[in-house]
Amino acid sequence: MQSLIALYEKHQGKVSDKWSFYLHEYDRLLAGWREKPVRLLEIGIQNGGSLEIWGQFFPNAEMLIGCDINPACAQLRYDDPRITLIVADATSPDGQQKIAACSSAFDLIIDDGSHRSGDIVRTFAGYFPGLSDGGLFIAEDLHCSYWLDFDGGLYHPLSSMVFFQQLTNIVNQEHWGIDRTRVDYLRRIAHQYRVNFAEDFLQTIHSVYFTNSLCVIQKQKAAHNALGKRIVTGGSALILNAVLSLNGAVNAVPNQRENPWGEYDGVQTQLEATQHALGAALADLAAGQTELTAAQANLDAVRMELNVARIELGAAQAELSAARAEQRTAEATAARAERLAAEAAGALAAVLGSTSWRLLEPARRIGRRLPRLARWSRRGLKLAWWILTLQVGAKLRAHRRRAELASAHAKAPSSRPAERPRREAPGGRAQARPLAGPTDSPGAAADGPH
Repeated sequence: MQSLIALYEKHQGKVSDKWSFYLHEYDRLLAGWREKPVRLLEIGIQNGGSLEIWGQFFPNAEMLIGCDINPACAQLRYDDPRITLIVADATSPDGQQKIAACSSAFDLIIDDGSHRSGDIVRTFAGYFPGLSDGGLFIAEDLHCSYWLDFDGGLYHPLSSMVFFQQLTNIVNQEHWGIDRTRVDYLRRIAHQYRVNFAEDFLQTIHSVYFTNSLCVIQKQKAAHNALGKRIVTGGSALILNAVLSLNGAVNAVPNQRENPWGEYDGVQTQLEATQHALGAALADLAAGQTELTAAQANLDAVRMELNVARIELGAAQAELSAARAEQRTAEATAARAERLAAEAAGALAAVLGSTSWRLLEPARRIGRRLPRLARWSRRGLKLAWWILTLQVGAKLRAHRRRAELASAHAKAPSSRPAERPRREAPGGRAQARPLAGPTDSPGAAADGPH
């Protein structure tokens, strides 16, 4: 017959996914079952290829039941009439009823389902009682029990790996030396995953075998699982003659009630107290860390506000310095203006109080009453000043240049001189006067006598 590895290597049907290590173990573990009318239940079939291969590996199999929670598996079809597919949660009452409707007992149960610790414990509690004597319950992919996403961890007290390790103590319950049942021993994990264990069913656990990521539990009648009587054979006991009297004796278990490590409650209570204290300390540490983080954030915010305030204070101080400088400048300007005003007032007072001002008062009165005479007087004074300062020649030449320019401008067709507004003549008639002329140019009015 071909090995399981050979069947996997040549398989062309539906996809199956198994670790190579499992195939070697299954060839050894299941060798005695190959030609028997096996009733196999596999939980978790994915693409369904393993059921086809199991059909080849067990040519005389009575039934091959596959169960998967994925609704998409309903589309899988098989030509082998021994294969039955159930789409359901194997740990639910509905799934258990559907599986029980196919068969009340199985020889081989393979749990390749979700790999979560809770589902594995519930699957074992639900289906191991229906395993035939000598049958095997196999849990695959137990490496997941070390991972948080699968309800596990190396030191997780309720992982699926810890549960199967506890079953090794169930096998040796008769040697505990304390008044504790198997059900009592498993009560914490039973409470955690809401399962019920019965003493008679736990007594049928014959062996617990571990290998990489696999745990294989064999079932036998309770009578086959006890240590039994001592068998002493032979007649020569040169070293220890007393052993001859032990033939047929049963194991005498010493009382372990006073053993501090024999009572689960005492150890567990101490462990739980330690864990509680550690949890409280970790909670306090986390709270302190949160408060420290919040305080650091507040300190950063205060520092930021302080920096902003410092910047604003610097700007305000700069503005204050500028305002003070402007104030000093304004005060200096005001003082200078006051000084100049005082000097002007003094000069004005000096002028008004001078003899010349008083002597010229009659002239100023005449000027106010006779403005034309005042104008000709100013022009005469200006001409006298030019004569005294030798500016007459320069002023006359400038006057002639302006006259020539005005004459040339008057002759141009597009630039006739505009007329000033008419003014009333003494006789009531209006007379026009050109704006500029040879004898009355703007320069002459300002610089020369008229």
